[in-house]
Amino acid sequence: MSEAYRLAWKADRLLSEIDRFSAEIDVDRLRKNRRYLFETYRTLTADVKQLETLRDSIEFRRGVYAPPSLPPATPYQFRTSRWEEKPPSEISSLMHYAKIRSGRISAVKAAIDRLRAALAAHRIAINNLIEYCALVCQVCGKVVRGKVACKVIGTNECPNCASANLSPVINEAGVFRLELIPQLPLPGDYMKRLVQMPSYGRAAYIRIIGCLRERAGRSTKSLLITIRVQIGERTVRRRISLSGEIEDAEAMVRERFGSNARIESIRYRRTQPVLINDRYTRISIALGYANLAYKTWVDRRDIAKKLSDKIDVEKTLLKLPLYVLGYDLTRYLLLKSPRARRKFVSIFPYFQSNPQFSQIEPILSILNDHEAALASRTIGLTGGLISLRAIQLKLIVESGYEAKIRKLGLVSSGGLAAAMLYLTSKYTLTQAADFFGAGISDITKALEKMAQADFGKELSKEEKQKLAEVEVPMTQRALKFIQALGETT
Repeated sequence: MSEAYRLAWKADRLLSEIDRFSAEIDVDRLRKNRRYLFETYRTLTADVKQLETLRDSIEFRRGVYAPPSLPPATPYQFRTSRWEEKPPSEISSLMHYAKIRSGRISAVKAAIDRLRAALAAHRIAINNLIEYCALVCQVCGKVVRGKVACKVIGTNECPNCASANLSPVINEAGVFRLELIPQLPLPGDYMKRLVQMPSYGRAAYIRIIGCLRERAGRSTKSLLITIRVQIGERTVRRRISLSGEIEDAEAMVRERFGSNARIESIRYRRTQPVLINDRYTRISIALGYANLAYKTWVDRRDIAKKLSDKIDVEKTLLKLPLYVLGYDLTRYLLLKSPRARRKFVSIFPYFQSNPQFSQIEPILSILNDHEAALASRTIGLTGGLISLRAIQLKLIVESGYEAKIRKLGLVSSGGLAAAMLYLTSKYTLTQAADFFGAGISDITKALEKMAQADFGKELSKEEKQKLAEVEVPMTQRALKFIQALGETT
C-alpha cells in the first residue's frame, strides 16, 4: 500500500504539470506555427506514456484492492477473575492507523480515477492533431497523413527522401476540432471542471452523457464455445467466441479444427453495444463540448447579442453543445467508412464502427433544431447545414450497398459523403463537393456508382429526381436506370 501511495503522489505531481501545460495551449499558434504543432504533439504523446506507466504500476500493486494488513494485536493474558481490558492508548492507536490507511486508499483511488480520465482526454487531443495535420515534403513533394504523419512528426524525416524540410497542411479529409483541445480535462480534473460549469452547462453535459451511452435497439448474440481436440496422445482444449446461431458454429468448428473436434460446452451471451464504450471517453467528450460552446458564446458575446431577437438564449445554450457534437459526429460518419472507423484513429475513441440509426438518432436529431443551428453558425462553431437524412442514407449504403458499389469501382469517401449531402439538401454539386473537400469528379463518380447499384429504390421522390438530373458519363446499363428513375418521379 505504501508503494501505491508513493506512486499516487508521483501521479499528482505529473498531473499538476499537465494542468499548467494545458492552460497554455494556444489554438491559433497550433494552426500557424509548425514547430509549436510538432512540440505539442510530442509532449502529449510523451505524457501518455508516463500516465500509462503510472496507472499500470498502481493497479499492478493492487494498492486499492489489497486486503488491509493491520499490525498484530497486543496479546492479552487470561485470568480467572476477569478479562484484562486493553488500555485506551492501544484503541486510539488502532483508530489512528485505520484513519491514515483509509486516507491513503482514498488518495490512491482518486489518483487512478484521474489517470484514467487524463488518458482518455489525451487520446482525444492527439487524435484531433492527427486528423488535422497532413505533412508535405518540400523536397520531393510527398504528402503523408494519419498514422504515417505521426511517425514522421516523431522522426522529423520524410519517409521518401529523409528530408527534414516538412510543412504541415490542413487535412481536408480529416474530422477535427482543434479548439476542443484546451477544453478537455487533460489533467484528469473532470469533477473540478464539472463543478465550475454553469447550471445549463451541467445540464448539457448530462444530456450528452446520456446520448453517448445509448445502447443498440436490439441485442447481438454471441457464443462462448469450449472445444476439445485430440492431438496424438494429448487432449487440447480451447475457448472461442463466435457470433451467430449454434448450427453455424458447429459447421465452423468442424471446418476449422477437423472432424475429431468435439464441443464440450456452449454459453450464450447477449449484449447491447454502447455508442461509446468507455466511461472516461464519454466524460471527456461531454465536458469538452460543453465548455467549448460556453466559452465561445462568452468570447463572442457581441455577435451573440444580435441573436437574442431571433432565438431563446437560455434554451439555445442548453442545446448548443449537443448541436456542435452532433455536427462533428455527422461529418465523421459521412466521411469515414466502417473499416476506417475500426482500424484508424478518430476524435471519438471507442465509437461503434457500425452503429444502428435508432442508436444515433437521439444525438443527431438536434441537427433539425433551427435555433441551435443558427446560433452555432453565427458564432463560428459550425459551417453549413447537414440533414439527418444524409446519415440515414449513408448507413443504408454501408449495410446493403457497399459491396455492390465497391465491385463497380473505387469511390472516395469524400465523394460519397458529398453525394449524400447533395441528395438530401439544397446544395449544388459544387457546393456539396466543396463542403467535404472533394472534387466534382469524385461526387459524380459516387452518384454514378450508386445508380448502377440500384440505390434509387431507397430514395424519396425528390432525391430520385436530383439523382436523375446529374449529367455524368455512364454505361448503357446505368443510363437506362437513370431514365427509369426519371419516369417514376
